[in-house]
Amino acid sequence: MSRIRDEYNDSIDKMGLEIRRLEQVRNYIVCLNYLHRNCSIFVQECGECQAQLESCQREKKLIEKELDKSLAQVPLELKKNEENMHELQKRMILAERLKDDALHKVDSLEARINELEYW
Repeated sequence: MSRIRDEYNDSIDKMGLEIRRLEQVRNYIVCLNYLHRNCSIFVQECGECQAQLESCQREKKLIEKELDKSLAQVPLELKKNEENMHELQKRMILAERLKDDALHKVDSLEARINELEYW
């Protein structure tokens, strides 16, 4: 009977060990399920971030193209402005000459008037 009791106790001890192992496996499975859910969420978020990144890269390329186009026009605008400035300078010089000529004529006419008055 003692032998049966010992075998019975050994069986109960073995069953206790097996139950603890099963509980550990169950805990591992719960943990793995939790990790799997989190991984799924992270994969989805990663996909969203990747889509945003690609959108930002496309937007950056468009902006760079616009900037390059604008920068390419700057020398043309500068040349045009420089040409306008030279034209205005020529017109100003001509106007100054005409003014000087007119003042010279006024001075000449005043001198003639003074001569006529002197007579």
